[in-house]
Amino acid sequence: MADEFDNKFLWSALNNVGDELVKELTKQLITHDKVATRDLVNSLDYDIIEQAEKLSLVLKADYYLKYVDEGRKKGNPPPSKEIEKWVKVKGISFKNSKGVKYKPAQAAFVISRSIGKKGIKATNVINTSINNVLSNLDSLSEAYKQDILRSLSNILLEQ
Repeated sequence: MADEFDNKFLWSALNNVGDELVKELTKQLITHDKVATRDLVNSLDYDIIEQAEKLSLVLKADYYLKYVDEGRKKGNPPPSKEIEKWVKVKGISFKNSKGVKYKPAQAAFVISRSIGKKGIKATNVINTSINNVLSNLDSLSEAYKQDILRSLSNILLEQ
């Protein structure tokens, strides 16, 4: 009998799905205008993890993809440090009621406070990307079929 399940084709198909998922998620972030610094897009990656004869595709990204995807409810304002970086990249500026221009740190504080009061609308970029990529499951099912056939042929050859 074969010593272990040979999943070369499924591994390859999952790599293709991972690549496509990163491309699609990048496309969705661009569509939703969420690429000011490109840090989030540049952080997108994936891993394929094998445990107990099971393969899993794991999406990797900076922590704030969660907030871009799910939005943010009203409540506590987010830290303004990252918002300050975004303000600088976007060239956003505000003036107070006396016409004095805010410094980037002050503008970030105002934006952070506003997010705390109003929240941020969800984009659902993760589910949209997954649905777009997986709408064609033929490659995965075909890869799994090839792995099973290969495994069966190894069993037959070893008898």
